[in-house]
Amino acid sequence: MPLRTNQKCFLILLSLTSFNVFAYCGVPPIPSTVQASSILDNKFYAGFKWTLNEGIKPEAVVGFRSARINPSSYTNGGDISISAKFIDKFELGKLRAKYFSGINTAQAELSGGYDFTKGLFTGVSVNAPYINLGVDYLIKAKESRFEPYAMLNSLGKYHKPISTETATCPDGYPYYNSYWEQYAALYPGYAGPCFSSNQTGPPPPI
Repeated sequence: MPLRTNQKCFLILLSLTSFNVFAYCGVPPIPSTVQASSILDNKFYAGFKWTLNEGIKPEAVVGFRSARINPSSYTNGGDISISAKFIDKFELGKLRAKYFSGINTAQAELSGGYDFTKGLFTGVSVNAPYINLGVDYLIKAKESRFEPYAMLNSLGKYHKPISTETATCPDGYPYYNSYWEQYAALYPGYAGPCFSSNQTGPPPPI
């Protein structure tokens, strides 16, 4: 403790014996970081999908996506969706399941499923906020087996968990006096908000 602080505490002790003045000669709290844990983000989404060589009329897509986001930004999870044509006539498109892995802003995807008019398929794609680009491989098709597509959807950026800063009082000074904070600028010589005994008011003046 600085000499000036020691002198102030000594004067307080001599002049204000009715106060537990040693409690007011506080010490700074010990800073620490609370590491964030991974979080699970589950959400439904909707979008419009355009497939190469199938015209400008989009298909509607609805799905459910479950992602686990780590503090390092690593993100992985699963996705299930179904698409359908809805302009001019209603026709089911593809039932699709995905596994994805990447970071919170972009993920690589591996998918597979069933096309209600063309049979089984597998595919690869990349997902970024509000957009998905990919290509499917039709397993049983005799020609035009590859189908590139683009989709606009309601899935935005994932937000990674953030570590938080906290502080604890050291041994021997277990009490935190929140009232003291209001007067910290007026009593700079008293060092900190951790005290050796419980207090309900500001440090006594000198």
